[in-house]
Amino acid sequence: HHCHARRGPARRVVTTEAAEHAFIEATAEAAGSEAAAVEAAAVEALAGFDEHRAPIDALVHLAAVPAPAPVQRSTAEHVAAVRDSLPGQGLPWLDALRLRAIEQFAEAGLPTIRDEVWKFTNLRALGRDVYALAPARENGIAVEDLAPHLPADLDCHRLVFVNGRLRADLSDTGALPQGVRLTNLAHLLDDDPDAVQRYFPDDIDGDSPVALNTAFMTDGAILIIDDGVTLDRPVHLLYLADPGDGPSSIHTRNLIVAGAASDATVNESYAGLNSGAYWTNAVTDIVAAEGAKLRHIKLQSEGAEAFHLAATRARFADSVAYHSFVAQTGARLARNEIAATLAGSNIDCRLGGA
Repeated sequence: HHCHARRGPARRVVTTEAAEHAFIEATAEAAGSEAAAVEAAAVEALAGFDEHRAPIDALVHLAAVPAPAPVQRSTAEHVAAVRDSLPGQGLPWLDALRLRAIEQFAEAGLPTIRDEVWKFTNLRALGRDVYALAPARENGIAVEDLAPHLPADLDCHRLVFVNGRLRADLSDTGALPQGVRLTNLAHLLDDDPDAVQRYFPDDIDGDSPVALNTAFMTDGAILIIDDGVTLDRPVHLLYLADPGDGPSSIHTRNLIVAGAASDATVNESYAGLNSGAYWTNAVTDIVAAEGAKLRHIKLQSEGAEAFHLAATRARFADSVAYHSFVAQTGARLARNEIAATLAGSNIDCRLGGA
């Protein structure tokens, strides 16, 4: 399932903030409903965007151009330079995984439209520059600055990441039900690395952007729900980009584990805080056990000069109900790819987007 989007000129003034609020509020209200109701609410809420920006359409299929060499040449040197700042250093399994990942990317480079699954996503513009790892932003952003990106009056468990790193001072997880673990990757790699390794593949399962994410992943959300637990409120994962002067990249790695007969709603949103050039390269892994119910709603409203590549990889057991809706309103170029493995029977997997 691929979604490709590009921005167009404004036609009527409808604020992005208002449309974002309407979208998330509508989807939150419909979270307990059937998939059709969730999708209908999301489409209706996004009507404001249709007036504000050109309708979402497929990217033009341009001539095949190999991935530029600067990307491959600079990546190995850069990962060596930032190695000490990456979480989980010293864990043998993770160090080996990062090494294999960077070797895979250095050999393959960025995908081109000669690759069948990428033939409608031309990354030539992305490959022209070297996107260094985005710097940490430990201050300069206050809770009040989040208002345009938060749904009004939505009671939720919230994690906020800025430039791919958790900002605990901006997050508010509240009181979590017993049997729910909501934390961040960097913390869990320090506190309980075995819990992370259990769900990480031994090989690089995916194409070269996934490999690059594995090499550079700085942080991400971890949501683990025990068997039979119903999450009382939605989880809102907010990813903000605050790029510096030069092109920068953000590599978040998320993990959602839904135990047997569990029930949860996850809202995931991405936004840019300024007009700088940056690349969000996100990977989300989902594992749902028998009878789990998971509603997964994503809003991508990145900055006008941003590139957004996201891969969601899910594995579902018997009788899982997974309802996903992805809305894209921003970015210079955006691609969402969802790969679902149906490892059982009677699975209800619904993928929607706009």
